Amino acid sequence: MIKIQYFTDELWSKINNEDEEERNEANRKWDENEALYHQRFQKLKDKLPRQVFDLYNSRSFHDSNLIEVKINQLDTNTTRPINVEITLTDGESCWRIIYKKIIKLQVDYSENDTLFRFQGFGDWGYEEILDVNEDVLSHEILFSSGSKILIHFSNKMIEISKQ
Repeated sequence: MIKIQYFTDELWSKINNEDEEERNEANRKWDENEALYHQRFQKLKDKLPRQVFDLYNSRSFHDSNLIEVKINQLDTNTTRPINVEITLTDGESCWRIIYKKIIKLQVDYSENDTLFRFQGFGDWGYEEILDVNEDVLSHEILFSSGSKILIHFSNKMIEISKQ
C-alpha cells in the first residue's frame, strides 16, 4: 500500500469538506504539512539533478493530466534494468519525467464508483519527492481518483523535460 506522508488523500478530502470547522482544521494541518515537506525537500538539493530540484522548487504538476506511464526493460545483464517514463500535460505543455534504473515501482489503481465518477486516474493531485535512505529517493503521486504511483530511484536518476 502506498502511503503519501504529507499530502494525504484523507487530508485532501477534508480540505474540500462541506463542514467549515473540519475544513478550517484541515487547511491548518495542510499548511503545517506543506511547511514540513518544503523543509525536507530542501535537503534533497544535492540528491536531485539541479534542473529537477529547481523545477519542483518553483512549481508542481497539480491538476495536470496523466497521458502515459511507460515501463522500459533494458539489457537484463545490467544492474537495475528498468526505466519508467511518465508523460503528462498541464494544459499548455507536455512534460516527460524519466526515472532511470528504478528500484521499486508500485501503482495503486482501482476503478472508483464515487460521486465524481472519475475516469481513469483523474487529475494529478499532489506529489512528494522524499529521501528513503542516503542513496534512494521516492516520488509518490496522488491522483484525484485516489490512485497512487510510487517510484524509488537512486539519487540523481530522474530527468524532467518539457516536450
